[in-house]
Amino acid sequence: MNLNLGLLRIFLIGVIVCLIPLSLLTASSEPTQIARNKNALEEIKKITQPVEEAVSKTAQTAVEEMQKTAREAHALGGKFLQGLINIMIAASPGKTRVYLPAPSSDPNSGVTIGVLPVFLIVDPREEIRHIMAPSLTYNKIFGVNSVMRYYWYPKPGAQFLLYGAYAWETNRRFTFRYEDPRFLWDWFYFKCDLTIQRDGSYRFYGVGPRSPFEKQSNYTLKNSHLLLYTGINLWEKFRLTLFNRLRSVDVLNGPVRSLPKITDFTPRPLGVEDPQNVLAQRVSLSYDSRNLVMAPSQGHFI
Repeated sequence: MNLNLGLLRIFLIGVIVCLIPLSLLTASSEPTQIARNKNALEEIKKITQPVEEAVSKTAQTAVEEMQKTAREAHALGGKFLQGLINIMIAASPGKTRVYLPAPSSDPNSGVTIGVLPVFLIVDPREEIRHIMAPSLTYNKIFGVNSVMRYYWYPKPGAQFLLYGAYAWETNRRFTFRYEDPRFLWDWFYFKCDLTIQRDGSYRFYGVGPRSPFEKQSNYTLKNSHLLLYTGINLWEKFRLTLFNRLRSVDVLNGPVRSLPKITDFTPRPLGVEDPQNVLAQRVSLSYDSRNLVMAPSQGHFI
């Protein structure tokens, strides 16, 4: 029994003696492994750092090139716009000549292209007194259309318009208009508008909301009217106005050959090739506090 205990003690002491160097060896190997890992990371960093710097430099260069290109494009766009403005605004005293393009698009008449020069005539105080705006346009339906517009502003608030248009096909227009809110002694208001017009771009689809699109026909509208406004200015911003309108209307076949004539529409609409005259009158009381009639920036009109 004692012999066995002695052998057990010797075995345990041997095991302890063997484990102590192993633990010391393991403890001493951990710093070595950490150092090795640290050295490996440093080597990897040395290898990848030039690549990272190259990528960063390449991205920075790309950003700088994009910014440079954007600045050049902006400068080129500015030069183009400035050149376009220089063409539109001729080198005349006060920059009083402007040459504008005149493109337009309409679902009935199609695309129209042309040019619209504008001539401004100013007084010694550099206030606009006269505007002349002729235009020359082309449309595949109506051909060449020449228009002359003349505006005259004899005194503050008063305006005069003379408008004439003539196209190779169908379209015609003449307008005479004069308006003066202080016509006589600052208390009498007067406006006259005479227009004679013929327009061949109109469409007729039928009567009612269920008229099919395929059944459309083309017609020319002849419209002439005379408008007369006479009024009295009450206090500063109120006005009592009597309105008179005489209108003459007629409907004829249109110039669009790809569409049916309105005279072939069944049943034929009322008023086709049947001139009608209408006389209308109205009395109104209005309130006007606008600072400008044509392009107000403040005030109300009721």
